[in-house]
Parts: sequence; structure tokens; C-alpha cells
Amino acid sequence: MCMGRPVQIEALFEGQMAQVTLEGVVRRISVAMIDPPRLGDYVTVHAGMAWDRLDPEEAAEILSAIDLACVPPDALN
Repeated sequence: MCMGRPVQIEALFEGQMAQVTLEGVVRRISVAMIDPPRLGDYVTVHAGMAWDRLDPEEAAEILSAIDLACVPPDALN
């Protein structure tokens, strides 16, 4: 199963492109599939494309759930 990950838009470029940092790596993504974003917006990214816009609270909840899901079971004891 593939999953999109919330990221915050750090820069906007011509040609419907934006810059984000994902797991410490700066990347350019396409924002062609969503309404024109603003600097600082949170979006869900999968396969190099923004698929939808999220409010900051929703993005934080999803990131917390991803972090919790990635904790080894023995670390929870």
C-alpha cells in the first residue's frame, strides 16, 4: 500500500512546482493537481505530486500517527 505524507510548502516556482523537505531531503513537487497553493500550506505528497491541501492541525495528526506506526513494538513498553 502506498501512502501520501503531509509536508509544508517552502517555496513556489513557475510551472506549478513547489519545494518541500521530506525526511530531510529537499524536493521539488508538482502542485498542478490542487488549487494554487500558498507558501506555508500543508499538502499531501505522493509520487512527487501534491494531491490535496491540509490544515496544519490535520497535518500534525497524520504525522503523529505515522511516527507512532513506525515505532518498534518493543519501544512502547
